[in-house]
This record gives sequence, structure tokens and C-alpha cells, in this order.
Amino acid sequence: MKKIKQIKDIEHEKMRLRVKQLELEKQMGKNWDSVKSSLSFKNISAGKNESASVNTHGAGTLLTTIIDFGAGYLSRFLSAKAGQKLELTLQKGAYKLAHKIKTGLQKKS
Repeated sequence: MKKIKQIKDIEHEKMRLRVKQLELEKQMGKNWDSVKSSLSFKNISAGKNESASVNTHGAGTLLTTIIDFGAGYLSRFLSAKAGQKLELTLQKGAYKLAHKIKTGLQKKS
């Protein structure tokens, strides 16, 4: 790495990095615009209509793969949460029932 001897060198390097950053941000913005336009609802629905007529078994677009993966993950997550809630509810019910039986038996004794 080159030694920096003067403040002008630092300012020059700072300006060079800022220009590079702006160029990369501009390029990223262009890429984002193309992704946004390709994922618009119109293009997706048009793609579904076209793919319905020429769809081969096992072939899918990236979007359908992502949606399938997301739906699978969401269903596993929600079923796990529901299982935890159900288990907690049943456990509370069992404790309450056991407590009632215990107090009922104590009163009879």
C-alpha cells in the first residue's frame, strides 16, 4: 500500500472512492429496475399463461421455486408454532385437572 504524504492525497483518494461508490450505486439501480420490471404482476401473469401451454413436467421458473420453498417453510413454521401452543394448552389443562382431583380428594379425606 502506498504511503499518504499529504492531505491532498487523502482528499483525492476519498473523491475517487466516492465516484466509484456512485457509479456502483447507479449500476445497482439499473439492475434493480430490470428486476423490478421482470417481477411485475403483468409479467408474472403473462408468464403463467405462456408457461401453461408449454409447461413440461418438472420444469419451473425461479419464481415458482421460491414461492414453493417459501410456502413449505411457512407451513412448517406455522405447524410447529401450532403444535407448541396445543401442547402448552393441553399441559395447562392437565395441570388444572390434576389440581382439581387433588383438592377434591383432600376434601373427602
